[in-house]
Amino acid sequence: PSPHWDPLYSFNVSAGEAIIFPPGMIHEAKSVGEVCASSATYQFSSPAPTVYWRSWWPRLRKLKDLKHCHGVVAQWATLGGGPKQAKPFAEAEKAAKALAQKVDSNKDGKLTKAEIKKHVRNSEKLALDALNYHDTNEDGEVALDEFVLNYANWAEVEHEAAAAAKKKKGGKKKRSEL
Repeated sequence: PSPHWDPLYSFNVSAGEAIIFPPGMIHEAKSVGEVCASSATYQFSSPAPTVYWRSWWPRLRKLKDLKHCHGVVAQWATLGGGPKQAKPFAEAEKAAKALAQKVDSNKDGKLTKAEIKKHVRNSEKLALDALNYHDTNEDGEVALDEFVLNYANWAEVEHEAAAAAKKKKGGKKKRSEL
């Protein structure tokens, strides 16, 4: 495999034209030709591309330039909270089950937007984004098994990232040791 990025799509945009990317689309702009050119980006925050983030989180989590997004994804994955320290998958499953049972106020085995909204202190946007993040079958509610799996997958990625950071930090020599 090539160490260079090979984009799926390539477009040439002429003067006066624009291109719109779907939410969360990672892209690169390159000025070609003999004249000075510039590009501008405007990001829409709603609706959040939660399915994209959930699907690609194991890869996106490794990108340093997306560090500012970690907390947002954590809010969706954990329904506004989250552990101080990420847990391995099996431990995260237990924590997710306990949280889901707490949020499921009518005990029907499903999390609705209203139940999530109540849990996240009435934040309409966070409730909708969290619902969309976890609603893998897109039926408008989150079955407890959907929530548990998505929470545990997120936690496992976070756990691995924390372990990698700790290992990397431990491998660096102090200036005094050089």
